[in-house]
Amino acid sequence: MALRPDEFFQGKWSSELRLRLARANLIEGWMPKRQRNLHNGNQWIQYEERGVTGAKFYLAKPSVVAFDSDYFTAGLYIERGHALEGATSQQIRLGHVIDRHWHWHGLVRLWSTHEGRERFHAYVREMPGAAVSLRYSSDGTRLGPWEANPTTYSRALAEIERVPSSLWIDLVVGVQFSRDTWNRDPETVKRGCEDPITQAFGLLDLIRAVNQEER
Repeated sequence: MALRPDEFFQGKWSSELRLRLARANLIEGWMPKRQRNLHNGNQWIQYEERGVTGAKFYLAKPSVVAFDSDYFTAGLYIERGHALEGATSQQIRLGHVIDRHWHWHGLVRLWSTHEGRERFHAYVREMPGAAVSLRYSSDGTRLGPWEANPTTYSRALAEIERVPSSLWIDLVVGVQFSRDTWNRDPETVKRGCEDPITQAFGLLDLIRAVNQEER
């Protein structure tokens, strides 16, 4: 059944796409799982390591996520939590406060230098047509999508630095697929998701390594 714009934004595609990706078994030991936003009910897919439990907010995640009603993006999804200063007791209890373990720090370190941006882009270069999008605040203010390249990473970082540290940020780098294409041919979309998701695992390893270097 064809999805309406509101249904697409809500992630009603995630159940079928998760099953198709699970059958593909892209990365040994990792499975696509459907997640739900507790605030608005929107759903997305993120890859999680088998047997690893607990909150995944702090991790960079190979994912498929929609930031609007027209496209979803397959690639790397990464989050910046709330700053401790000014955080509510609920935000602290739920693990929504950023600390040194969050992978976000690795992304910022990479995007802060020419060498780091080139290291990051070595993986994104293998995602033809990749874009960068981010959203923040309670009303989901969105910036992008911008063509993914080292210059864009500098631009995105400058935008990020203007976002108050009290606000949550969602950021995704990857290949976009339209609602019309999904409605017409889900299997072709699934196949198109495979390469950007695989490259996102390379980005995950890179960000992990950078985080370890700084400890």
